Amino acid sequence: MAEFLVYEKSHWMDKPNEYERQMLLIDAKPDLTLEQKLKSKDAFATKYNARYQPGDIVEVRPDGYWGEPDERDKHGWNHTAFALVKVPKLKVDGKYMAALEDTSVLEQPILLKRREYSVAALDLKPGETRVVERLADARIEAKSG
Repeated sequence: MAEFLVYEKSHWMDKPNEYERQMLLIDAKPDLTLEQKLKSKDAFATKYNARYQPGDIVEVRPDGYWGEPDERDKHGWNHTAFALVKVPKLKVDGKYMAALEDTSVLEQPILLKRREYSVAALDLKPGETRVVERLADARIEAKSG
């Protein structure tokens, strides 16, 4: 069985108007030139696009790694931010923890998404553990850039 630790919390950057507020804060800095402000905005936009999003697979571990419900703190996963999806008879594959990157410039790859794969079919809540019989039941999908 593979156990998928899935991010299931709203990110602070997703609060209403937070993105716009951050951009206004950059604009309000009197000590920055226009070029510096544009660079700062680009840097924040890149960080915003790469944030964890609900459904993102953060870790994949072998059966029993995260423990049973009575062992909630076996490996210390945050029950207020993550859910656990268990899939019996599935071999652990690290590809599900990969980040989606633009590697067109090999010296400086750009992180497009913090995680490439997301659980699309399950309506999970933080702290919840769900067992699915087949990987297809969770509808794990690759994100696009």
